[in-house]
Amino acid sequence: MHVIAPAKPAHSETVQRFFRGALADIERGRLAQARNGCASVLALEPDHVEALHALGIIAYREGDIAGAAGWLRRALERASARADILNNLANLLAESGDNDEAARLLERAIRCDPEFAAARNNLGNLRRDRGEPLAAETLYREAQRLDPSYAAAHHNLGLALEDQGRSHEAIASYLEAIRLQPDNARSRNNVGLLLHKQGDCGAAEGHLRAAVRADPADPDARNNLGNLLHDEGLLEEALVEYREALRLRPGSAPVLANLGAAYHDQGRFDDAIAAYRAGLAQAPGDAGLHHNLGAVLQDAGRPEQAEAGFREALRLDSGNSAALGALAFWLQRCCAWDEVRPLAAALFSDHHLRSGRMAPFALMSFSASPAELRRAAEAHVAAEYSKVVPLPRRPLLSGRPRVGYLSSDFREHPVAYLMAELFELHDPARVEVFAYSCQGAGSRSAVRERIRGAARHFVDVEPLSPHRAARRIVEDGIDILVDLSGHTQFARGRITALRPAPVQVNFLGYPGTLGAPYVDYILTDRFVTPPQAQEHFSEKFVYLPHCYQPNDRRKEIAEAVGGRTQCGLPREGFVFCSFNKSYKLTPGMFAVWMRLLKAVAGSVLWLSDASATAMENLRREAQRQGVDAQRLVFAPRVDTVAEHLGRHRHADLFLDTLPYNAHTTASDALWAGLPVVTCAGETFAGRVAGSLLNAIGLPELVTDTLADYEALALRLAREPGLLAGLKARLEQNRLTWPLFDSARYTRDLERAYELMWERYRRGEAPGLIEVPA
Repeated sequence: MHVIAPAKPAHSETVQRFFRGALADIERGRLAQARNGCASVLALEPDHVEALHALGIIAYREGDIAGAAGWLRRALERASARADILNNLANLLAESGDNDEAARLLERAIRCDPEFAAARNNLGNLRRDRGEPLAAETLYREAQRLDPSYAAAHHNLGLALEDQGRSHEAIASYLEAIRLQPDNARSRNNVGLLLHKQGDCGAAEGHLRAAVRADPADPDARNNLGNLLHDEGLLEEALVEYREALRLRPGSAPVLANLGAAYHDQGRFDDAIAAYRAGLAQAPGDAGLHHNLGAVLQDAGRPEQAEAGFREALRLDSGNSAALGALAFWLQRCCAWDEVRPLAAALFSDHHLRSGRMAPFALMSFSASPAELRRAAEAHVAAEYSKVVPLPRRPLLSGRPRVGYLSSDFREHPVAYLMAELFELHDPARVEVFAYSCQGAGSRSAVRERIRGAARHFVDVEPLSPHRAARRIVEDGIDILVDLSGHTQFARGRITALRPAPVQVNFLGYPGTLGAPYVDYILTDRFVTPPQAQEHFSEKFVYLPHCYQPNDRRKEIAEAVGGRTQCGLPREGFVFCSFNKSYKLTPGMFAVWMRLLKAVAGSVLWLSDASATAMENLRREAQRQGVDAQRLVFAPRVDTVAEHLGRHRHADLFLDTLPYNAHTTASDALWAGLPVVTCAGETFAGRVAGSLLNAIGLPELVTDTLADYEALALRLAREPGLLAGLKARLEQNRLTWPLFDSARYTRDLERAYELMWERYRRGEAPGLIEVPA
């Protein structure tokens, strides 16, 4: 509300003096003195409209809403056509919740004074509150026409445009408000939020920092700046803003949720748990907080508590796709198949597939079709990265392509073990290689040091924000960026989404389509993705001539790993083996394995060590199917890869899984001389073992149905001569067939990069590329 100067001279000099003094006292905030001055005016002139108006202002500022309304109504009784008093009374009534009468008063004010911009702006606010953004837009534009310097009208127009999804126009309106009023904290905050959503983080940060400077006590601006810094990977700076927002608004559940997420991303699990629990104390019905608490508890090694968090999130919100995916994947890891079944069915509903909130990787363990996996990946990319603004491209360079490998797994991880020799064999005359590491800076594992030593340029981008990491890739002049992580746990997908390289490739770490319009190719082979599978991939296929998967023929195999009994195996009897992780085990495949055990007397099933819950569930399921639980043997983790490979010698046959095959696990078995029986599925993840077997000259071990898979495994267990012949062929083929011919593989891969780069330089769109043998 604003006090308007008298419209006409007072009746006496005394009244004028009292009223001028009252106005001065209002300006100085001396409300008691101002009230006394107005009372003196009314004692001399009871119908003094300005004094009545001023008393309404004073009462409002003192928090006496009813009293303020009374004074303003008395003023209107004496000056019913005063637009300014109608406007102020309308604002007061709107604040009290009486929007209908407020709107009628503002319409009267506009009729009384068609040039009164403030009344149109305030009526626009009421229309917007009623869910009428178009009507509000019209009123705001009229207010701007009447007063082009009216910053509030430009700000409010931005809000109405946002309501209609017209973000670019909203930004322009906020920027005009800022031009008129540079310290406009609200407009700075709002334009910062919109620019952040659109991916223009640099400009967004500038506006959000300006909002904080303009109003340091605004917890929302602090929280929003923290969110941007968090997304940029600047976690320490984000924590500073979140803590300050929490100081300004103690107990805020949204701020505590953001604080917990930043701690979680830093690996400070206990701090994250404390923040989430503090948030839940304020908002116990917040499903998102329960899910986030479950996620950090899981990462902190407290899976039972994590499960409770996911369950509570789903109880509160059955449509919470993130919680559903997390719970289903966790129960799958626990081999709790009876509980998984109904959840797995729900995963593939249209709502959850299109939500973009489920981790696409988790769906691969279930019987997802290739079409469903693409839908889920595309929805995830749209939810996470659709507003990211690509970085400017550098000028086209000539000569050999510069290839950058971006990975969160240059550490003790299957991707690193598969890639290590490839880095050593790359020909610097053909490609210049950069390795960008997003995770594991503190690791000093042998495989990381091996990659660091082999890569011509090894760049640790873990401490950099996605924008800074992407700018580093641009500055390095990378022609082809190879994303080795995709949608896996520690991936930095925003870096790839920023399009720092002209050609971008999905390779190895994520066995399926990324569903990302900014990724051009996927490195694959004709078995893993036959030509008819192209419709299920957003990337174009680059066919390597043999197998898409690299391998390291320098991996050592330990000689002395103890006897069978030291591994927990019986001295005699057939050993079926499957060292896949527990989330790849399914009830259908396990039933096949149990039938094999019953058909082969004295046989055992050797599995990889899993959680206590998973092992107990598997033993219980074996008993339920009529197999002694003692015939399941679990192999504990060993210290080195060489020891793990060495103990394969105690197994007779490796049994693959479906719908998610063994990948590195299968190539480990083959390198160690252990035959693998597989069943080829529909998806990339379900066809990898078949590709490996074809590339080592053992295609007869690839079956197309579970019935054939079971029959082949049973035949090999019952015919020692046949199995011995396969093992002999495997031993002969290991160093002569393409699968472990690392030098040949590297040359083929380099040719693939050259063909991609030549196509780009010719100005051609990405298309199918087949690398000749």
